[in-house]
Amino acid sequence: MWATILLLFHVSFVIVYHKYHIIAMRGYTMENLMLPTGKWTIYGNKEGGLLEISSIDSEGNLTATAFGDKITGSFNVSSGEITFTRTPKGSVDTWQLYTGYISMWYGGEDGQGGEIYLLGGSYSNVGVGTVFHRFGWYATPGWKWG
Repeated sequence: MWATILLLFHVSFVIVYHKYHIIAMRGYTMENLMLPTGKWTIYGNKEGGLLEISSIDSEGNLTATAFGDKITGSFNVSSGEITFTRTPKGSVDTWQLYTGYISMWYGGEDGQGGEIYLLGGSYSNVGVGTVFHRFGWYATPGWKWG
């Protein structure tokens, strides 16, 4: 079984291990890296779903949904940071605050493949009577289940 492990360091440095050997090592500045619109598969705290980014205006404001819920958020092209708020369906006084960063590297074992994007970060449940917890999340381009 082939195993590939990606380690992201401060979102701007990627080391790819394949069968315990470094096969690609790239450093990138995320400055001015645009967030691709479209369908992404998002995972977080035992939940997987669709993150659909319809548009990003000139101010960085997102028009998007996550897990079928409309989100309010923004993308900072200078830092590569994405932030958004999701209110899960049926929730009145609880919401989720997501913060993450975009990363990009060139795919393939030789690092010569096409551009591969990844969003990753953490989110917290916030609201009346909730206990603060932080969870990890990540998203990959393309919709994996449909």
